[in-house]
Formats: sequence, C-alpha cells, structure tokens
Amino acid sequence: MSKLKKKKIPIILFVLSIFILIIYFYFKQIKQKEKEFVKNKIIFRYIDSNFDNKKLVEGMKYFSRAVSQKTEGKILIEIRYKNVTEKEIMDDIKMGLVDISKINLERYRKEYLKIVEVIEKTNEEEIKGQEREKIKRVIVEQEKMLIPLGFLITKSSTITEIDVILISRLSWNNLSENEKKIVISSMEETEDYLRKQENF
Repeated sequence: MSKLKKKKIPIILFVLSIFILIIYFYFKQIKQKEKEFVKNKIIFRYIDSNFDNKKLVEGMKYFSRAVSQKTEGKILIEIRYKNVTEKEIMDDIKMGLVDISKINLERYRKEYLKIVEVIEKTNEEEIKGQEREKIKRVIVEQEKMLIPLGFLITKSSTITEIDVILISRLSWNNLSENEKKIVISSMEETEDYLRKQENF
C-alpha cells in the first residue's frame, strides 16, 4: 500500500466519524423535540354511552378535529364509547376520571328539572342568547365540578335531542385562557355545523 493511501485512510475515518456524530446528534435533537411535544400535549377523554345517535357522533368528531387543528395538535380529544349510564359518566367527570361528556336533558328531566323547564320555554332548534346563558348558569349552580361548553341539537324523524356538552372543572382549570377560548370557539363551530346538517 502506498504512503498516499495510508495517509488518506485516517482522513476518511475522521470525516466518517464526524458525519456519524452529526447524524447522531441530529436524530437525538429530533427525539428530544418529540418528547417535549408529547409532554406538552393535552389529551382529553370524551366518553359517551350513546353510539346510536350518528349525528351526535359526527358532531363530536368535528369538534375534536376543530380543537386539534386550532391548537396545532397540542389539545387532542379522544372519543370513546362505553356501555354505562350517563349518570355514571357524570360522576366520573366530577372526579376527574373523564374530561368531557354530555347530558341528554330530556332523559335526565328529574335530575335537571330546572334546566329542562328553561329549554321548554324556548325554541328547541335555536338555543341562544339569554336562554342559553340561563341554562349554563343553572348547570354551574347545580354542579360545581362541571363546565358547560355548548349545546348540540340533533333531530330524528320523531324527536329533537338536546345534549349539553360538559367538561370537568379540573380539566378546564388546566387550560390557559387562550386555550379555553379555542375550545369554546370550536364548540360554537360544531353547533353551527350540526345546525346546517339539520337545516335549522
């Protein structure tokens, strides 16, 4: 082997080791960023007991996508369905075991009589303005650990269903003011989306 070739080998090895180190630190930095991103993510669990209302299912998927897009993936809403009663889910929300769910007001007439009476005095298809705030206020007065986000209204051939989407106060308090505004605006968009679907 010539002297020139012997001199080139250490240089090649040096360049190769530098190249490997650059690649190593590059991927290490990417992994670190991924860890930080996952660490900073907020994942909310939405649990529902009713998979039969396809329009409500579609509405909640829309809400989940809207929140994720507006927060660039920082807040994610996982939608799951369990064979339990809404009452059991509400108890889980109050304890912080579930982040978001809904109450079907008609089904819980006895537990939430005041709220249902308020709704019956207004147009079921357009819950807004003072009536809307009145309903929210009654929920907050009755249930200190629940925050009402909005109202999703769906119609079948026979009935109009009014569902109030609720978030645990524990989960709500973990959000910044800007994140709260994003969640509320995403719910308002979802209400409009369902309204258009129902041709209200």
